[in-house]
Amino acid sequence: MQTSASEEPANRSPARLWPIAILVVALAGLVAGYLAVGSPGMDDRVERTAIAQQEPVARLGVEEFAARMANRDSVVINVHTPYEGELEGTDLFIAFDRIADDPRLPADRTTKIFLYCRSGSMSDQARRTLQSKGYQNVADLDGGMRAWESAGRAIVNR
Repeated sequence: MQTSASEEPANRSPARLWPIAILVVALAGLVAGYLAVGSPGMDDRVERTAIAQQEPVARLGVEEFAARMANRDSVVINVHTPYEGELEGTDLFIAFDRIADDPRLPADRTTKIFLYCRSGSMSDQARRTLQSKGYQNVADLDGGMRAWESAGRAIVNR
């Protein structure tokens, strides 16, 4: 059975296609708007802001560690145990495995804290502990006092 040109099958009626066309156009507009405005992760300003707020959460090389610890708005902590020397300008001595609840830590968890030990492993553990306790600006000396000495800097023995 053939249909004539004047007879349209019910499923091809132009009146039925309008809602689908409107839906497709609206969806395309939403996608275009989303891409134009951007999404978190597409805008690197979001990532840079997060990194800037967390600084100096990192392992720092000798020169950067020295420059940052010279800024007196920070606390420098030797976490090595037993005592095997210190860097000039050290504020506190707290064993890495006892740092979690030490009352001498700053109450302000945004205070810049710089940690070091003899080789870097104890200070790395202490940094992770402080970060888990909510401290936001913690850095440790990559390679510890050994790296400090290798860079020609002095270790103080008291």
